[in-house]
Amino acid sequence: MTQSSLKHQFISVLFFILVSLQSMAFAQENDTIQCQTIILPEGWFMFSSYISPVQTNLYDLLYSLISDGSMILVKDENGAAILPEWGWNGIGYFSNFKGYQIKMSVEDSLEICGDKIDIVDLQVQILSGWSFLSYLHDYEEEVDVFFEDVSTSILIVKDFSGGVYLPEYNYNGIGNLEPGNGYQIKMNSSQTLIYSN
Repeated sequence: MTQSSLKHQFISVLFFILVSLQSMAFAQENDTIQCQTIILPEGWFMFSSYISPVQTNLYDLLYSLISDGSMILVKDENGAAILPEWGWNGIGYFSNFKGYQIKMSVEDSLEICGDKIDIVDLQVQILSGWSFLSYLHDYEEEVDVFFEDVSTSILIVKDFSGGVYLPEYNYNGIGNLEPGNGYQIKMNSSQTLIYSN
């Protein structure tokens, strides 16, 4: 390891400690703080969260996975990545409205704490082409029910295991959308997805 990477690692650890202290102070002041635990299997997975985290820097949000060596890399829909071996955060900040691909060397879990997203009448823009989409409910929902209002514009929805939803063929190989999971979606036109409670 080079002196530069050791320095970066030290700064990251120090920043993580400061943010953790800030998070604990926030939790003591705000008794409505909630946490979501996401199980990350070995290999590739797509994750998202219905919790707006106290810590929004994605590298720092994932630091527990980085420090124990279980996370190999994270990518967003544009190909930007977090590369822990190099201390590189090419993504920047976490967004609740996006899904993220993550590759794990072993199964681990990620706990995200903060405020639960208020989804009542929330509108999420899904652009034409491929996107990584978050799932913001805290319960499972059938994929065809969730996407009912935009299904005529959906070409395909994929989960991390390769299951697909093809509305044109009335085929649901995903089953239910699950909290903590992210999904790849390809649209033939941009649409607005409206959440309801």
